[in-house]
Amino acid sequence: MKRHFLSLILAAALMLLPAAAFLGPLTPAASATPALQPPRPRYTVIDLGGCEALAISNNGKVAGQCGSGSSARGFFWENGVMQSLGTLGGSWSIAYGVNDAGQVVGTSLAGSGYSGAFLWQNGAMQSLGSLGGNGPSGALAINNAGQVVGFSTNNTPQTHAFLWNGGMTDLGAFGDGASYAYAISDTGMVAG
Repeated sequence: MKRHFLSLILAAALMLLPAAAFLGPLTPAASATPALQPPRPRYTVIDLGGCEALAISNNGKVAGQCGSGSSARGFFWENGVMQSLGTLGGSWSIAYGVNDAGQVVGTSLAGSGYSGAFLWQNGAMQSLGSLGGNGPSGALAINNAGQVVGFSTNNTPQTHAFLWNGGMTDLGAFGDGASYAYAISDTGMVAG
């Protein structure tokens, strides 16, 4: 009898198996607990005191300008400390790029009355020169290898994109037009 009873239970279980597969898994009723929300991104907003941030490095160094017009000054910000970059002898400067080493590039009014491209590092600003013209130039980006790109008036006089790597190289232009280099990758690829 015991054997016959176990056979009946086994047969009933085998008959219910296809029905359970057809019905799918049994789920509990919806719970009153809301679904988990995805984590919110974490960030910190830092007030730079009315200054305009124009560039940031991969490790959080920031560059830009404070003030406007003839009183604007480029700045470098790192770990809560802001430094004014000074000028190339004129009344204003603006920083457009910064790399992980804290090298900053931009444009400053020079004593000549024209704007000039600069590189600021270790607390000192240096002129990057020009492509030979007597007009404006500006440095717009720097990569982690210390290569700088921007624009400069040449002897023609036309404005051409440049690459600076210890000296300024004219990157040319299409036809008779002007060119500007706005970005450089860490591998030296230039966009403009």
